[in-house]
Amino acid sequence: MGNSFYYFFSATPQVLGGILALFGVFVIFKIQNLKSQMIGIGQSIVNEIPLDVRYLISLSDKEHTNTIIKDLEKSIQGHDIKNVRININRISNPYYGEYLNNFNGLYKFLHFLIKRTITWSIFTAGLIVLCLAVIPLGNYILNHSWFLYFSFGLVIVCLVYCFYGLISILRRSLLE
Repeated sequence: MGNSFYYFFSATPQVLGGILALFGVFVIFKIQNLKSQMIGIGQSIVNEIPLDVRYLISLSDKEHTNTIIKDLEKSIQGHDIKNVRININRISNPYYGEYLNNFNGLYKFLHFLIKRTITWSIFTAGLIVLCLAVIPLGNYILNHSWFLYFSFGLVIVCLVYCFYGLISILRRSLLE
């Protein structure tokens, strides 16, 4: 039982570390994809506003039209998603409503993805640390069978929960 104990509590962090690394690559790719889509929406709005409208006709009011467009273009060039969102939301013309809805939907999904990824990454890292912290206590745990089975059970339940969380993020990301 001793070899199984050490193998289980050393292999589990290795597997979780590999999965977390692959998961991180996927999520970073998805986040970059979402950001480029949002920049594209902002650029589409700028491209659809004719030059004469930019400086003569108001989107929301005459004084701020030129400022809104210049700020939006600057945000797009700097790939600053937060300011692109602020400037897009300043445009109150109903003609651009579909763009606004698409952008805001992508923005909400981006924040959902980031928040969930951080949460599940912290949980996975905590599980890795837990498994590594148990290894030095091997002699004590091996002498107490109830504690041994409890620790195996706890880690297995946490692994299932961890895989469920990571897979739910991947599934949601692939569906969006």
